Amino acid sequence: MTRGWLIPVLTALLFGVGGCYHYAAQYRPLADALASPQDRVRVTLADSTQLILYSARAVGDSVIGWSAPRNRDTSTNRVALAIADVRRLEVHRMSVVATAATAFVGALGVATILLGVLIVVIISTLTKAA
Repeated sequence: MTRGWLIPVLTALLFGVGGCYHYAAQYRPLADALASPQDRVRVTLADSTQLILYSARAVGDSVIGWSAPRNRDTSTNRVALAIADVRRLEVHRMSVVATAATAFVGALGVATILLGVLIVVIISTLTKAA
C-alpha cells in the first residue's frame, strides 16, 4: 500500500493556515483610525446598525467606503456615513497570537499523526521479522 499522499496532504493542512483575523475596536479618534484607507472595517451606528465597509477612510466629517471589495466582479456601492453617527469602529486585522497558536496546534497534530504512522510501521516490521 502506498503512502505517498500522506506527506503532501499533511503539509497542505499545516501551511493552509492563512492567518486568524478578527475585528479590533478602535479607541482613538475616528479621523486618526481612518487617516489611511483600511481594507475592511465594521462600523456600528448610533441606532446599533452594523455595516462592513471596504477601503474605508475618513474624509472631512464623513466615513467613506464601499459595500463590497472593489477587486471582485460583484456590484459595489459607495457608502458615506457621518462621523457623528458612528458609535463604534472596528478594523479587520490579523491576530499574530491566534495564528501562531493555530499553526502550533496544526504542527502538533501533524507530528502526532506521523508518530502514529511510524509506530504502526515499526510494529508491522517487527511482527513480520518474528
